[in-house]
Amino acid sequence: MTPNQVLAGANRLFVRSLDNAGLDTGYQQPGGASFTVTGNRAPTNGTVSPLTGTTAAGAYRTITATYSDPDGAHNLNAVYLSLNRADASRRLEAVYIAETNRLYLINELGNLVGGFAPGSGNTITTGRGSLNCATTTVSRVGNTLTVNWSIAGTSALAGSNTISLRARDRGGLDTLYQLQPGAEWVIV
Repeated sequence: MTPNQVLAGANRLFVRSLDNAGLDTGYQQPGGASFTVTGNRAPTNGTVSPLTGTTAAGAYRTITATYSDPDGAHNLNAVYLSLNRADASRRLEAVYIAETNRLYLINELGNLVGGFAPGSGNTITTGRGSLNCATTTVSRVGNTLTVNWSIAGTSALAGSNTISLRARDRGGLDTLYQLQPGAEWVIV
């Protein structure tokens, strides 16, 4: 068996036995069994569009963000869209965990809230904004993962808001937060 880069990083190993009578041990992980695929290459943040725009507080806006991994889009573990990353008092942050296909917001205490699939009939809300899961979409083509974030800011974000992206892969490599030059969302 030769794993490819989609499995880059640490992987748990399981065993299972099934006999002719149909008895089954189920999947079991022998004590600490794992294997690590080396050669992982770092992900990159792509683009944001539209770069600028103005909406009323509480009105949803779709921000399209792209994230790439040279080992394939399926190697991406988590991607982030952060408004006002440098200002904790005005930060609104959305997260997509690719491995579980779940969307979250990070609340004012730094905790993940939500955990719903894109396209599900859910809305995730914090004191600074909301993420509409029903109209948020995710797609993968080759090395690129695209998220169309359907997001609304509250009046707590009135004024100009900067946009940053972050991508983390299955092997633990991380772009960290990167401010998107020229990207600005004004909330009135």
